[in-house]
Amino acid sequence: MTRFLYIAMAVLVVLAGRVSLAQTVEGEAPEILQVDEGEGEGEAEGADAQGVSDGDQATQLTDEMNKLLFDAKRDPSLLAPGSAGEATLIRLAEREGSPHAAYNLGVLQLKSGNLAKAKFYFQMTLDKDAGFADAQAQLGLLSIREGRREEGEQIIERALEADKYCAVARDHMALKSLNNGDYDETIRHCRIALLGDPGNMNAYLNMAIAWVKLGKPDVASLVCKSALAIDRDNASILNVMGMIQMNKGDIRGAFALFERARKADPTFLDAAKNLAAMAMNYKDFTAALASIDTVLAAEPDNLEFRVSRAVALRGLGRHPEARTALDALLKENPGHQEALYNLCVLLTDYMSQYDDGLAVCTRFRDTLDSRHPKWKEMEVKIRGIQETIRVLKDTGSPVVPEEAPSDDNKGPEGGPEEAPLDDNKGPEGGAEEGGDNPPGEEPQQ
Repeated sequence: MTRFLYIAMAVLVVLAGRVSLAQTVEGEAPEILQVDEGEGEGEAEGADAQGVSDGDQATQLTDEMNKLLFDAKRDPSLLAPGSAGEATLIRLAEREGSPHAAYNLGVLQLKSGNLAKAKFYFQMTLDKDAGFADAQAQLGLLSIREGRREEGEQIIERALEADKYCAVARDHMALKSLNNGDYDETIRHCRIALLGDPGNMNAYLNMAIAWVKLGKPDVASLVCKSALAIDRDNASILNVMGMIQMNKGDIRGAFALFERARKADPTFLDAAKNLAAMAMNYKDFTAALASIDTVLAAEPDNLEFRVSRAVALRGLGRHPEARTALDALLKENPGHQEALYNLCVLLTDYMSQYDDGLAVCTRFRDTLDSRHPKWKEMEVKIRGIQETIRVLKDTGSPVVPEEAPSDDNKGPEGGPEEAPLDDNKGPEGGAEEGGDNPPGEEPQQ
């Protein structure tokens, strides 16, 4: 079976059994919609013909923005491009001069992938409030994303000098430490971030992963529970909790958590990837295929899941479809090892197409170093295919496809065969820059 878990937001899944955390995306900026604490004292008595005080008006504007952000957390479409909610933020930023509205517009542009507009609104934020550290840090992350790493790191350092609790900058530092394997430093950055923003989900996320890496899953679980007490439907946190339960052998609990993550945020693909991995491991190919198709609808060029889809089709006995899928992938990527290996197995073990199978198996073997653990297996397999072809020719027997061996004959940890690449890695990554969590940056595994 394969092999490990995926943590959302580098990806630890080729489906035969890995579950996913989150994937590191270098240089993407974290998203964090910010609310304004508001200014002014007292409540407005009403906007009558005599108007309201400046303080009351500022409070009304702040309340208007905060209510919009609160509602949008439950219904993201309220802030979709071209929506009335976006128009409200534009009015508050451009006509009413709110730096928080300008910042939130920058975050929305990040989410939609419009980096030029995001930069415009983050700069507008600083024009309105030069001490807005999160906006400064976002500009630093955008510089890194554009390939100017040194410049970007310097901007982020300046943001931390302006505000040591700056969520965006502190999450970036935590993620750097996480990716460098300095888990104690990761935890330190996360704790500082949480002092400034107790609701920083990416800080909880990175801290939980660091504790997992340190071999303390129970502590990681406590961190996740603290986060869920604040945001019970946070998909990334639920996904990490599922990974922890999977590592503990609680398959039912892990499945329930991945399902909760998927329902909480249908766009959060790591949960779908993990559900697919679990279904493949337990040979529920119908469920696996449904989850794989969900992933491929969003990531049509995901070669790993295209191979896994072919394996699921094979498990369902849909061998011609599986071959078509693998042939198409290899036409685009002739040296793809996982596709070659699975096509080799499909043709020889399931479809009895020995001539084609011999050619594919030989191609796969030729991609391997002689020290590769699959080298000897393929040498034996190729000799066996050659002998089968010789016997069939000598006896004059037609090559009639045999009944495909059942995948159900494998043990619960067997899973369908897939390419024997070097997947013996543990989960990596952290909160993704540009992810759906409040502050944070790069996805985690």
